[in-house]
Amino acid sequence: MCTGMTDTTTVARPTEGDRVKFDDDRFLWDVVAVSEHFTALTRKAPFRRNTLWYTVIDWEQGIRGPANLVGTGWGDGTYTAAQCREMLVEFENHLTDDPAAVEARAAGLTRWKASRNDVEVSHRHRVPLRIARIVHPA
Repeated sequence: MCTGMTDTTTVARPTEGDRVKFDDDRFLWDVVAVSEHFTALTRKAPFRRNTLWYTVIDWEQGIRGPANLVGTGWGDGTYTAAQCREMLVEFENHLTDDPAAVEARAAGLTRWKASRNDVEVSHRHRVPLRIARIVHPA
């Protein structure tokens, strides 16, 4: 098992359909969606019927955790592949400037209305990325 943080530059990234085991969790997580910088995973919540938990891997920062939204959830809680892909688009958008901000700055303005969400891995609930193993489907 890993004792430190996973080196995200050398580890093979999981693909959709793979399962991931983290050092700090005894359960396997299902890879639901993948983008350039992020991976969304889900697993069943213990002792809760029909409830899923999710986590997002931020490969650049070497962390994982839920979104920084109120309640940390996304969508209706079903975490379908389509919803997770949509969520990762919002995570990817966080890495670039909001078009409304770019326009406002070009016009010399100091205030503007954001045109999209500023979604990232929650600072409060993030943990270091420690991957024990990746299981590929048979």
